Amino acid sequence: MKFKLSRSAVGLAVSALLTTGLSFGAAAQDTAELKDLISAHLKADAATCRIDSDSPIYKDQWTKALQSGTAGSLAKAKAIKRNFLTRSRTPQVVYLDFEVGEPTFSVGTAFGGGFAGLLFNDHVYTQEERDEIQRRIEADYEGFNFTFTQEQPEEGDFLLLEFNSNDDPGGTTAGVNPDGSITFGIASELDFGNDNLNTSAVVDASFWEFLFQLDPSGGLLSDFSGIVIDENTTPEEALSIAIVNQSANTGAHEIGHTLGLRHYEAFGAPGDGLPITGVPAPDAFFPPFVGEQLAAETLDHTMASGASSGIGLEDSANADRFFSERSLAKLAINDRNRSFFPRIIQEDNLRYKNFIFLSNLRVPNTLDSGVNADRVLRISDAVVEGRISELGEVDTYRIFVTRPNTVLNAEVISTVDIIEDDMFPRVRVYREGFDGSRTLIGENDDEFESFDSFLHDLVLEEKGIYAIEVDAPETVQFDIDGDGIDDTVPLIDFGADTELDLRIGDYSLNVYTVTSREKRQRRRFFY
Repeated sequence: MKFKLSRSAVGLAVSALLTTGLSFGAAAQDTAELKDLISAHLKADAATCRIDSDSPIYKDQWTKALQSGTAGSLAKAKAIKRNFLTRSRTPQVVYLDFEVGEPTFSVGTAFGGGFAGLLFNDHVYTQEERDEIQRRIEADYEGFNFTFTQEQPEEGDFLLLEFNSNDDPGGTTAGVNPDGSITFGIASELDFGNDNLNTSAVVDASFWEFLFQLDPSGGLLSDFSGIVIDENTTPEEALSIAIVNQSANTGAHEIGHTLGLRHYEAFGAPGDGLPITGVPAPDAFFPPFVGEQLAAETLDHTMASGASSGIGLEDSANADRFFSERSLAKLAINDRNRSFFPRIIQEDNLRYKNFIFLSNLRVPNTLDSGVNADRVLRISDAVVEGRISELGEVDTYRIFVTRPNTVLNAEVISTVDIIEDDMFPRVRVYREGFDGSRTLIGENDDEFESFDSFLHDLVLEEKGIYAIEVDAPETVQFDIDGDGIDDTVPLIDFGADTELDLRIGDYSLNVYTVTSREKRQRRRFFY
């Protein structure tokens, strides 16, 4: 039988439940043991208990589709027409809805099943908390074309950001999932270019209420959030701090996903390679990443997550994260795409040897800290819309690099975005001699989360011409036999139709470099 417990009754009920040995199959007598049990579960399986925010159409979904023979159907199901050239200055309106779903939530069979049948109270956001969450998210998007409101717009398109969306965790909403994993938020789509102004995302912070209602003294909450409870901070105040921090961080993160921002946008500073946490591992890329692993600033950035960067619970509840240089660049690209002059290069419009020129991108610097904080960001980029039209086709683009040791990033976006006809792409970069000779200096078939490609922080040591190739290879890499090791499998093995579906399609190539310089001091003249 399910029943609703008030906060004051939860502690007594859980204490009795633990004493009778019904929770976790053990007679846990105190919060220290309870903490150990929950911690052990969260650490038991990093893949399942990822403490993460989710994004659609990642590698695991495509892998299941390939194994079940439905990859072609999945490719066709993603039939949402992309349209960069909207030529509209319409801002992205974001509606923050704090009144969602039922006023209670359950954790089901999570954490050993000891709480099955219990209902916990949703957090009731005070107006002060709502305003502070909105202020934090607005600060993250400062300088870009956004409008935020807590009142539902009566007309026009808007992004619906739902809080307390936890009535079906593990399904279409967030929260404490039945398997014990925690999903803080979910975005309905990835949309590089911000073409779709009418979309949605969900946010849930019920894990902190769960801990607080288990232990009203705040001990569990403090242990997992890192927020110190002392004479200056009551348990109730600590709960509010955790709720506001996580809600604002996750809200900005999930909005970012709907704008096409990926988890790897958090990696920073640019040029430092992968995060110092060791997550993701270099061999999570194919071929394995061979650059630096010094990106210590990653953990401060909004698009970081547990599975993608190794952040933990404290990083969401006890910090106010901010967008990285890469995220700011992509937000600026989106703003430009919604202007009268979107500057999207169409593959068919290129002329002499398919040269593309990286143009300067105006990027407001909202970094709170890091090597590039309080500096002028110099970001140059080019976005190309292309298509592989037949098996074995290779699209080649050339750039001219004027500075040695330029750090280049090149991503090919197809399977994870709202592109109508997607494919499994690959990107390669060659140093090209004036005699036409080529030397391969970098390639990526699959980045660590999807079958799209991301050539990350590639150092171009010499000035000169570089060729960027995009194609759709005939093989795919995933663990087909369940032994934990990725296998190289010809796509034709899944049938000729599937091979055509995944080797022919549209893509966006995003190429950029990031540098910075000191701000010029204004000179003042006195007469």
